[in-house]
Amino acid sequence: MLTFVGLGLYDERDITRRGLEAIRSAEFVYLEEYTSRLGGCNREKLEGVFGRKVLPATRTDIENDPEEILRRAASSDVVLLTGGDPMSATTHIDLRLRAHDRGIKTRIIHAPSIFTAVAGITGLSSYKFGKSATISYPWGERGVISEVPYDTIKINRAHGLHTLLLLDISNGRCMRIHEALKILSMLEEKRDEGVVDNLLFVGVARAGSEDMTVKAGDLETLMHFDFGPPLHVLVAVGELHFIEHEALVKFAGLKGDL
Repeated sequence: MLTFVGLGLYDERDITRRGLEAIRSAEFVYLEEYTSRLGGCNREKLEGVFGRKVLPATRTDIENDPEEILRRAASSDVVLLTGGDPMSATTHIDLRLRAHDRGIKTRIIHAPSIFTAVAGITGLSSYKFGKSATISYPWGERGVISEVPYDTIKINRAHGLHTLLLLDISNGRCMRIHEALKILSMLEEKRDEGVVDNLLFVGVARAGSEDMTVKAGDLETLMHFDFGPPLHVLVAVGELHFIEHEALVKFAGLKGDL
């Protein structure tokens, strides 16, 4: 059996009791950290808390060559740990499909995810979020920047919807809010369509932790605000209901009227 276990938002305390039981009864436990990761602990700490050896699972292990995991899951109980909720990442859905096609039983043990938590944290209505996007680091020798986040904000904004912007995690780097906003500013300079101009943002750092930081403001305000250590996430705000506006004033330090 292959069991996908979500670790939640921040540290080892977010896991459910059902998830903990699955870990302790499994013969092999893997941790995947390239789609998401916990800001408050690492693999070594998880091993100490769970009392189990936790094997690292790379992108190649999950997407390109999951043979070891699938082979073991065919005859043993295997757990794959992920930050947030396991099925928030398409790559995990793909792995589950591969297991199914090989006759391997699977199950999912859910946990809190930024996709659901961000509405409660910011006070924005969950049903007013449109498509989400990831702001990625520039890639290649020419520093190519993906324009998908810009286009996603543009489409959502046209319908009055909020946009959850996930920030890149790659090569041991966790993108911070000021880096993400700089990329959006560069895209605005290139596209010149006024998508980011005069747009309200909400930044969230270390969601789910006791020292979580939430701040609302325009691009310049948040660009110079110190959010502290990652993980960071960003929301491009659409049309606000007066209750959402009140929540941003009281919970995210927003200044000014609608």
